[in-house]
Amino acid sequence: MPAHLKPTEILELNGALQKNPQRRRPVGPKSKDGIGEPPAHLDATEKQIWAELIQNAPQGVLTSADRVIPALAKL
Repeated sequence: MPAHLKPTEILELNGALQKNPQRRRPVGPKSKDGIGEPPAHLDATEKQIWAELIQNAPQGVLTSADRVIPALAKL
């Protein structure tokens, strides 16, 4: 099974497009909505974990399309 293609943003960050500019592809669609508040079903500790994950993520990386990921994170 072939490897998945890296997103264009990752190729830009690691310098691959400087060496091989032909690798540039259109940037994939992104949601414009922010991640929002933690889901109501999380308890107090899980909401603290949610807040820490959101706080540590770079601005604009997590969107409403990513809400399920931090909600499922169990430490």
